[in-house]
Order: sequence, then C-alpha cells, then structure tokens
Amino acid sequence: MSDGIKRTPRSLLSNGSESEVEPHRREKATPDHILNRAGKLLGAYSKHNYPDPDSFVEQLVVTLERFPKEVVDYVTDTVTGVQSRLRFAPSIAEINVACEERLAELRRLWVQRHPRPVERLKDRSNRPTYEELKARYGENWGLEMAGPPRKRRWRR
Repeated sequence: MSDGIKRTPRSLLSNGSESEVEPHRREKATPDHILNRAGKLLGAYSKHNYPDPDSFVEQLVVTLERFPKEVVDYVTDTVTGVQSRLRFAPSIAEINVACEERLAELRRLWVQRHPRPVERLKDRSNRPTYEELKARYGENWGLEMAGPPRKRRWRR
C-alpha cells in the first residue's frame, strides 16, 4: 500500500551516534566502498549504456567521494537509489543531483531533531535614551563636519 510518503529502510538509517553529527560532517565513503557501490549501480543497467565504463566509474568515484557514506549507500541502493527512479542509465549529473537531494533531506531532518536553542533577549533597561545620547555626542553624533555641505550635482 503506497501512501505517497518516501520511507527510508531501517538498514539505511544511521545509528544513534551518527545522527548526533550534522549530515555534511559525517564520515565520508572510502574509494573501495564507492567502487563496490558503483558496481551495484552499473550492474542494474546494460553494458551498452556506457561506452567507456572505466571512465564512468572513475568519474563516479570522484563525484561520490564528496558525500557521506550514508548518502552514497542511499543513492546506490537498489531499493532507494537512482536505479529505482530512472529507466535509463544515469549520468554523473543525475547521480550528483540525487546525492545533493539526499544530503539536503538529511540536513532538514537533522535540523528538525536538533532545533537551535532560543536565545534570551538581553536586558535593555540600562541602555541610554535618545536624549542622553544627544547630550553626550552632540547634534552630529560626535562627527565633525569638514566644511560646509557640498552642493550635489545630478547626472543625467
């Protein structure tokens, strides 16, 4: 039964200690892990979709190295990844967009779980009044005029 809500499988949810760290600061995926995940991604499509698979894998590793391991696992997973959304073999740009979307979703969820503490307003009762400031600094607020005001010229 589909209710239109994206659900993350329990196997892809981070453990308790990982969720305490902001998503963009989490552990990055290693090149070996990325190669393993790239193999799963490429295995979902025909070999004819990639004229130069070695070059594609190199570019994919460079792209995925920028993201946390959790994002790489999500995007390359058979159930939640790009394989389940795209009918044709994904380009590097499509994989990058999928990673950025997942990272943005993780950031949004992290912010919901870790709201910033509300700062209390400082006591402003002892601040000087407008009249006291005028008396202390004078009519020009302590700034001395270098000479008479200049006449402004407007350009047309």
